[in-house]
Amino acid sequence: RWIRPLAEFKNPIEGILKQLKKIIDETPDARVALGCPLNNLSQEMSAVDPVFQEKLLANTTLWLNQIEAVLVKARSDGFLKQEIDPRQLAEFIVTIHEGIYGMGKAFRDKKIWHSLYQSLKLHLELVSET
Repeated sequence: RWIRPLAEFKNPIEGILKQLKKIIDETPDARVALGCPLNNLSQEMSAVDPVFQEKLLANTTLWLNQIEAVLVKARSDGFLKQEIDPRQLAEFIVTIHEGIYGMGKAFRDKKIWHSLYQSLKLHLELVSET
């Protein structure tokens, strides 16, 4: 859902936004209240099962590393301001993605997804060179 589709975009910042918008638009309203399976498992299982925590951490770390790699490329290709730390931005993007699901689960309303998407879009526009 996140890593492979970004390879299709010349501008990874545009790809991140388009991929998130696609996820938001294609998720049925009834699924909003379920949250993100990865986030749900992390919150419920990490504290009680060390093996589960290790596997969830590996998955999340892979996600962060891949987003960071895309952002490093974005910076070298001139799509991201040079002073931006790709790792910090990757952590922010993943946190927003997970937060979108968490807030949707809490509010049971997709409107919050659209609002948080707009906030991420604004932030990415501010750190982009284009």
